Amino acid sequence: MPVDLPLTFQSSPIDLVFSVWAAQIATYSSVSALAFLVWDIFLTFGNEVEYIWKQRWGSPAKSLFLYTRYFSVIAQAILLVPRTDLPHTLPSHHRSCRSWFIFKSVAFQSMFSCLGVILMLRVYALYNRARWVRSILQTILSFETLVLLPVYCAIFPLLELDEMCEPRKSSMSRLYFHLLSGIIVTVQVTFLILTLIKPVVSMQMSDWRYRIPSIILVVARDGAWVFGLMIGLVLLSQIFDIFVWPLYRDLAFTWVLTIISFSGSRLILNLYGFGVQQNVAGDLVECLTSQIRISDLELFPLGPSTGGEDVVNAPEPRPHVPMNVVVP
Repeated sequence: MPVDLPLTFQSSPIDLVFSVWAAQIATYSSVSALAFLVWDIFLTFGNEVEYIWKQRWGSPAKSLFLYTRYFSVIAQAILLVPRTDLPHTLPSHHRSCRSWFIFKSVAFQSMFSCLGVILMLRVYALYNRARWVRSILQTILSFETLVLLPVYCAIFPLLELDEMCEPRKSSMSRLYFHLLSGIIVTVQVTFLILTLIKPVVSMQMSDWRYRIPSIILVVARDGAWVFGLMIGLVLLSQIFDIFVWPLYRDLAFTWVLTIISFSGSRLILNLYGFGVQQNVAGDLVECLTSQIRISDLELFPLGPSTGGEDVVNAPEPRPHVPMNVVVP
């Protein structure tokens, strides 16, 4: 079957062979990422119905969960459309090649912003809505906005796309990816530090195993592995971009939407699972949250703070007595 080639390909058969091979590899990676995400949805669907669907539509947790979970599926399915005819055609044949890349970038940024909101709410609630934490989060949001505006308004239009509808390797494309990677690293490191301060300070007290509320350990654990996933993905893509062919960088980014969806949904479901387990065990859990509710049950209601300190009243299963953890 004859292949309708662009003029640039007709004079370079080696580039043509490599481009077709690269397109196939990228397609296989994208399909694998989408398949893994669908499998993960089926895996947690029971908890989703129990914890998420029963909430009112005005619940922030429900909106964030549904967007993080299902927009990724829709976006990845749309991004696969130009690749469905491979190897007979290449993505560059699609008339909306630049529109395809713009949609891909917007989908990534919206998903990353959604994950950031989830992490912000967890940190803000963890410190009982302390003003200094709110100031830090507002500073992070302002910094991210100030950096992203010139990236997408000034640098993005100057990017040249290759046959794969991806940015060609150039100083401008490297600046684009370095700035995005820098934002991700800065935001994730800040969230990790804020998340770990509470348990680390509590560990310095005597009998810390009985004095740290379990919810704080859950938040710290989930925040740590989300940090590891995001930073690992950024480092991998940067190493591939600098030392290896950019194709491998693109392969890493085919999994971005899946990893963000997996992380965001787990952050919410794990909190719900913890609250239900504590409630079934007959233990009252008074801890910090972003007003996440299951039906009329407030799993982790915000407690009062006095003297500028964050106070967490969290009865532990053993011993069955209220304990206060005060973090300055």
